[in-house]
Amino acid sequence: MNGGNTKNVWVLEYPDVQVNDQSTDANGNPMANLQDAYARLVQGSRDEVRLVEPGLVFGKLFRRPNSYLNPLPVGVDSGIKFALIQTCNENGGYAWSGNSRDLGS
Repeated sequence: MNGGNTKNVWVLEYPDVQVNDQSTDANGNPMANLQDAYARLVQGSRDEVRLVEPGLVFGKLFRRPNSYLNPLPVGVDSGIKFALIQTCNENGGYAWSGNSRDLGS
């Protein structure tokens, strides 16, 4: 993506992810602490994605202000970038699910 890109940006935030206030293993779930830490990471994230061309989206992950791993009052670029690639189906269009993609011969 070039610096002067004016394409629309889709912003994805995850404020509704539930995080337990106190991580406990009261139910015998050894993964409880890990699940809570992951939920805090997701809740504190903000993704910005841009359509580069049909079937290709580039994104960047930011840490939201005053969130898990970002105690600052401003958002922070996490340095994590990602690409989403939509595959084609057998008719040359875009597959809308993994089950309809063309895997070739």
